[in-house]
Amino acid sequence: MKRILTLPGLSLALLCCSRHPGSSAPPPPLVEVVALAAQTDQPIELRGSVAARSRIRLGFKQPGVVAEVRAQEGDAVRQGQLLATLDEVDARAQLRVAAAHREKAGRDAERATRLVSEGAMASSVRDDALSQLEAAEAQVAQAEDALARTRLLAPAAGTVFARLAEPGETVGAGVPIVVLDTTGTVVVKAAATARERRLLRVGQAARLTGDAGETFAGRVTSVATTPDPADGLYTIEVTPDGGRRLLPGTLLRVRFAPGRQAAELRIPLEAVVHRQDRDFVFLLESGEKVRQVPVEVDEAEGHEIVVRSGLRGGERLVAEGAYFLQDGQRVRTIERSR
Repeated sequence: MKRILTLPGLSLALLCCSRHPGSSAPPPPLVEVVALAAQTDQPIELRGSVAARSRIRLGFKQPGVVAEVRAQEGDAVRQGQLLATLDEVDARAQLRVAAAHREKAGRDAERATRLVSEGAMASSVRDDALSQLEAAEAQVAQAEDALARTRLLAPAAGTVFARLAEPGETVGAGVPIVVLDTTGTVVVKAAATARERRLLRVGQAARLTGDAGETFAGRVTSVATTPDPADGLYTIEVTPDGGRRLLPGTLLRVRFAPGRQAAELRIPLEAVVHRQDRDFVFLLESGEKVRQVPVEVDEAEGHEIVVRSGLRGGERLVAEGAYFLQDGQRVRTIERSR
C-alpha cells in the first residue's frame, strides 16, 4: 500500500533538510584592503634649461642677391645692429633716377610759378607743375625706402640661433636669412610628469639653482595642457624674477614648494566602482563591514588613479574585490602592502 505524505509531514521533512549541516550560509567575500598613506607635502624638483622667450625668423622685405651676412651662429647682437645686406646696385640706380626727376620737376614748378606771377602763363599750368613735383618727391621717398630695405637690422637684442643664407644667393622677399633668439627676457623650461603638472599652477613661486650653487627666485608663467608627443612630458615655463640675465642653454635645478593642490591620493584602478554615473570606493569600517563612499577621480597613472576628493590619508580601502560589494556588507580581509 502506497504511503501518502501529508502537508504536515512535508513541512517537517523540509525543516529537517534545512537544518542539514551542508546547507549553512556562505562566508563573507574575501577582499584585499590597503591603508591609504597620509598626505605629505613634498617639494617638486625638476631639471630645466634657459631658453629665449621668442625666436624670430628675419628676412629682407624685398627680393635680391645677398651681398653680406655679418651674423654667425651664437653671436650676441644688440638692437639695431646690421646683420646682412643685399646688393645695392639696382636700388642706388633707382634712387639716382628718382632724384634727377625730382630736380627737373622742381625747376619746372619754379619757372611756372614765376611766369604765372608775371601773367605770362595760366595758373593751371603752374598747378600741373606742382603736382609733377609732388609725384617726383614720392618716387624719391620710395627709392630711399627700397635702398634701406637692402639692410637687415636686428629688431631686438638677442643671440643668433641660425644663419640660413650666404653671400651670392638670390632670395625672395621674406625668406629667412637669420634666426634670432631674443634674450632681453628669457624663460626656464622644464619637463614635468602628469602628476607633477597637476601640482603646479601659473603664478606659483619657484627657486632656481645653477650648477655653481647660485640661487634666485622665479615664478611659473606657463603650464602646458598637452604633453610633448616625443616623451609624454609637460613643459613648464618659469620666468626669473628681477629681469636677471641668463644665457640660453644654461642648465638649472627648478624647485617648487608644495601648494594647496598637493593634497591628492592615488589608489588602485580596481578599487573604483562606477555606478549610477558616479564613482565609488568601499572603505573598511569597524566590525569588518564596508561603507560605500563617492569620490572624484582624475587621470590614471599606470595601474593607479588619482582621487581629487572623497578620501583621507589613513583610511582603509578595499583595493580588490569591490565590484560586487554593497554598502554595509560584511567582508573578510587580507592586507595588501603598497
